Amino acid sequence: MDRIKDCAEISVRRGTAFALLAVGTLMIAFSFDVTLSLKVGAATMIIMAAILAYRAMAAASTDYRRTETWLLLGKTHPLPESRRQKVIGSTLRDIYQRYARYSAGGAVSLWLASLVIPLIR
Repeated sequence: MDRIKDCAEISVRRGTAFALLAVGTLMIAFSFDVTLSLKVGAATMIIMAAILAYRAMAAASTDYRRTETWLLLGKTHPLPESRRQKVIGSTLRDIYQRYARYSAGGAVSLWLASLVIPLIR
């Protein structure tokens, strides 16, 4: 079970890191206006949170053999075939939900920063 959680964590973390790289790059593109950059970052983080929330909802019904987690497990695990779908699906759902919450929190932080920055100037 710990190996499944570790592989699912790596899978979701890797995808989220690439998405954060895209958000950061987009924010740098708008860095000529700090407030606009923060708002763009907040908007894209909300989109990322929505995608992660959708993936969390779909995780239970997604065939576990078509997930990156299963590939990271080496396409083998001693867990009985009858339980693999439920265990891997629920593990992925929990991790996707956690990262969706992190993304939503990041979006709120960026949005609040976009409101505070003009007041400081």
